[in-house]
Amino acid sequence: MRVVDPTHCQVSRALFFDAQNCLLAEPRIVQVTSQGRVIGIRNDSLGARSVYARCGIRSSDVWTAVNGHSLANAEDVLAAYTALRQSQQLNIELLRSNRPLTVRLTLTDD
Repeated sequence: MRVVDPTHCQVSRALFFDAQNCLLAEPRIVQVTSQGRVIGIRNDSLGARSVYARCGIRSSDVWTAVNGHSLANAEDVLAAYTALRQSQQLNIELLRSNRPLTVRLTLTDD
């Protein structure tokens, strides 16, 4: 894994999608709502040494989309996960302190 800058890193596809590191494998994923509608998900159990943290993502960040795939409900999350496993790059759209932020991950096959 290599950090390019605070919002871009290169990471092995196997490491990022590994069952132990996968966002979906963690039990503390919660839906986040705003004005009565779901806007995304948050994982409150991201460790400081996790792949996500090392790529600049915080536990308090709200994931709203990945490569344009909405994360507003469980079906969307699962569909995005399936579609993105073969992607070369992930653009993760977040809300941090109610401000939009995009974290870019370049996935490598090594």
